Amino acid sequence: MSSCHSIDESPGANIVRDLRSESAEDFQTRKISLFRRHRAAAIDEFTNTIMNMWPSRAPAMTRYDGLVAVSQYADVQKALIFASALFESWYGNKCFFEYLTEIETMLGRLKETQTLLGMTCQDIGPTGSWQPWRVKHAQPILRRGLVSIDDIFASLAPFHVPFSGTDLTDF
Repeated sequence: MSSCHSIDESPGANIVRDLRSESAEDFQTRKISLFRRHRAAAIDEFTNTIMNMWPSRAPAMTRYDGLVAVSQYADVQKALIFASALFESWYGNKCFFEYLTEIETMLGRLKETQTLLGMTCQDIGPTGSWQPWRVKHAQPILRRGLVSIDDIFASLAPFHVPFSGTDLTDF
């Protein structure tokens, strides 16, 4: 559902036809053209204002002069609710990417990293459990500081990670 108002709910509804020099068809064309141009400008203003709030978990609109113009062509509260849902998702993705970047950096500092890369869904048995005897290359691949976000996404999640302390030297 759109947050934009119709032409009848906008200032364009109050445009007066010049009866002496304007036909009904010309008047409708002018009215629609003005409405579309002003609505596009209001949406651009709103979009630019929202974009300048990134990165944040949710946009927070304060009262400013441009908001009045925007509210003549769009339901600002409805648009903010829609934008807030998008911001929440995008912000979560941003935080997740930053987290993966930290992991990549941390793993890159390790002297040697053993990984089982290249496993596919064929390595998972019919019950959904990992079956090592089905893995084509069960030997860990030794890599030196080359673990990246792509490697993390390409690999299956570990089923059991031995962890005995607060650092990652036992990997």
